[in-house]
Amino acid sequence: MINKALLNGEFIYRISDEDINNDDVVVCTVKRGTAIFFPDTLVHGSTSNIAQKDRYTLISTYHAPANDEKFDFDFPARE
Repeated sequence: MINKALLNGEFIYRISDEDINNDDVVVCTVKRGTAIFFPDTLVHGSTSNIAQKDRYTLISTYHAPANDEKFDFDFPARE
């Protein structure tokens, strides 16, 4: 994995092509307005935008409090 920070508003954490087994790649072709749900541990990406129009996305995450993470000890949902 190439470890780089956020640069010019672009998220650039990437996995090199050598790290991907193409036999495991699944292409999801969906209609406009379709929602896709997957865990944050899934390696995912997008093809190039060739439409010359902006693409929009909504990213929503949930982090359940963990019993073994110090960060979560005072998590409000525990009360």
